[in-house]
Amino acid sequence: MKEFLDSHGSDIVLAGITVLVVVLLIYLIHKLFAWGAERLPDAVHPKNNRSLISVKRILQLLVVILGVMEIIYLFADDDRTEVYDGYLKQGIYLALVGMITIILAMLTNYWFREAIHKRAIREQDQTNLRFLRYVSVVSIYFVGILLMLFAIPSFSGLVKTALGGAGILAIVIGVASQEALANLIGGFFIIWFNPFKVGDTVKIDDLQGSVVDITLRHTVIRNYNNNRIIIPNSVVNKVRLINFNIDDTRVVERIEIGISYESSVTRAKEIMKEICEAHPNCIDARSPEDHELGKPIVRTAMIRIEPSAFVVRAWAWAASYGQGFDMRCDVVEEIASRFSQEGITIAYPHVTVLTKEQQSVFSK
Repeated sequence: MKEFLDSHGSDIVLAGITVLVVVLLIYLIHKLFAWGAERLPDAVHPKNNRSLISVKRILQLLVVILGVMEIIYLFADDDRTEVYDGYLKQGIYLALVGMITIILAMLTNYWFREAIHKRAIREQDQTNLRFLRYVSVVSIYFVGILLMLFAIPSFSGLVKTALGGAGILAIVIGVASQEALANLIGGFFIIWFNPFKVGDTVKIDDLQGSVVDITLRHTVIRNYNNNRIIIPNSVVNKVRLINFNIDDTRVVERIEIGISYESSVTRAKEIMKEICEAHPNCIDARSPEDHELGKPIVRTAMIRIEPSAFVVRAWAWAASYGQGFDMRCDVVEEIASRFSQEGITIAYPHVTVLTKEQQSVFSK
């Protein structure tokens, strides 16, 4: 022990100094990020951003690695220093590539978020930017991971072989992950052909709501219960879809009321027409030809006869689906009230029950 201390006394002192320097650098990195947190926007605030937290931890880990390698150099044999040099360079390379990848992905994500926010303020379509945001961030991470794998000898050959045999790799991926590729291609089709965009009100089979987001894998729909429903892009491209906002956002509400046989159909039509046209959400959707012919803003007609009712319908137009829904709710309630005041009976099912004695009387 005494001989070791005599021969490596200065090395031990340098090792102690190295430990102190490492601790000091870790503390300074922590303080630097705390100082920067007060000057960064909320979107990239270290407390709310995992990417910056990861960069901070990688920096601290890199300092620890450098410190450990420095201590190893102090006590290692000369013939082993080349090996340690290789490990050190590899570690520094991986740390730098990792940090650069995370920072690039974070800045790209932040830029897209700001661009999407500006478009939202101007009420412009953000669908393409949202989709490109996912594509860009995933591509950056993919390239970064490949560069890191190239630095590891055990993985470098595998990566080169895989890239060299890209045709075989594509076949393997196509067979192994058909569903994932179908969703990815489906997302590109949605962006390219634009059957709907973020903010549109759509109906997909029995599901109805507004489009919240379109990712590489799925489309997010918010229904009227404020629930987020995740639908794979491949499914969206296969089913029948109704877009209430494409081209012409106007909607026609078909308001049907069944009245009894004893009630006046003419008066019922007049009341329904009057109430619909008086509603603030009702718009004049008549064409110039309709104006010349003197057609009414709200058309009414008796459309069928049911076993216990005359069914009267009013066609009332609104500027959007939401306004049409509100108009329908208000109009139906007011029609029911006016019918009651005017003596028009809303039909309800009737069932006639005959006893055996009554049947015998009728049979005679």
